[in-house]
Amino acid sequence: MALRAGLLRLRAAGDAVIYTGTIWGNISDGKSDATEEEVSAAAKHANAYDFIMQLPNGFHTEIGERGSQLSGG
Repeated sequence: MALRAGLLRLRAAGDAVIYTGTIWGNISDGKSDATEEEVSAAAKHANAYDFIMQLPNGFHTEIGERGSQLSGG
């Protein structure tokens, strides 16, 4: 799967690797031609889709440096 690296970051145990930018960019891992279907499937596989869809801008939400804009609670 082309989005495997981004997916693994979402599912990683311990310290997550999250890059500054959007959720879309983190899941697609720089794959500029990632489709909405691929990114959605990766998020669903990681059980993150519902959480992402609750954010104001969904996949296009800016997550800040190392995910600082995401709630850990």
